[in-house]
Amino acid sequence: MLMYSASIAPYLRELSTRWRAGIAYLLTDQAYALSVTRFGADGTVRRRWYYLGVAAPLWIVWQLCTVAGVVVGTRVPESLPLSFAVPLTFLALLLPAVTDRAGAVAAVVGGAGAVLGADLPLNLGLIAGAVAGVVAGVAVEAGGDR
Repeated sequence: MLMYSASIAPYLRELSTRWRAGIAYLLTDQAYALSVTRFGADGTVRRRWYYLGVAAPLWIVWQLCTVAGVVVGTRVPESLPLSFAVPLTFLALLLPAVTDRAGAVAAVVGGAGAVLGADLPLNLGLIAGAVAGVVAGVAVEAGGDR
């Protein structure tokens, strides 16, 4: 969430502290991905309302599904292979956001780093992959068309 917040903050800096606090409360992976992709592509979008239109319904669904998981989760058989759902969701969010070479390099390096570091304790592989992806993307962007 720290990286999401830092990335989306420039688009929302004109909002009051109260608005930014409310928006931060609604921040989810999906709301971030949909909003930052739209904000970068469309300078005329009314960002506050677009974000709320994306984030509020996602937050409501998140809450309802959390309750459903608590109520029904123990009845789901462990043999049901649901572990693919989270990576698939992130892949679906990632693809529309990759719009240039630097982004593609960042995505590939970050994903590979996270997979290679999957066995590290405390989910450090995810953090290492994210840092490696950012560094690779910045390096490609700084290098230009060399």
